[in-house]
Amino acid sequence: MAKGRLSVTDPEEASSALSQLIHKAGFQHMQVLRQFNHGFIISLLDKDLYIIDQHASGKKYNFEQLKQQAQISSQPPMHPAVLELGVTDEAVASECRDRLENNGFFVDVDEDTLTGQRPRLKSQPVIDKTVFD
Repeated sequence: MAKGRLSVTDPEEASSALSQLIHKAGFQHMQVLRQFNHGFIISLLDKDLYIIDQHASGKKYNFEQLKQQAQISSQPPMHPAVLELGVTDEAVASECRDRLENNGFFVDVDEDTLTGQRPRLKSQPVIDKTVFD
């Protein structure tokens, strides 16, 4: 079967075609055909047609820019806040403390307290004078 065409009778080929990845460099080679419904870009790359969500693309771009440029600092609250979490969320918070700290959230876990009230927020991230919670 020719590249760019799907066979309705071959589910494996269809699945493979639908799971193609586009790398960032591929966007430079896309031919923009038109805008649809004030929110989607119809474009062509080689023989493949793509529908791109402009809103989602903008969010992704802004997020990547923020990751590259932002400096995360941390600010403690006036009083350490008790995080009232379910048992599962509390376990995740305990297991992922390194990841939380890398993103500006510093949490203490009080093992002597009731389950669901053990984590206490000691510090939260600040980026460009915006405090995240």
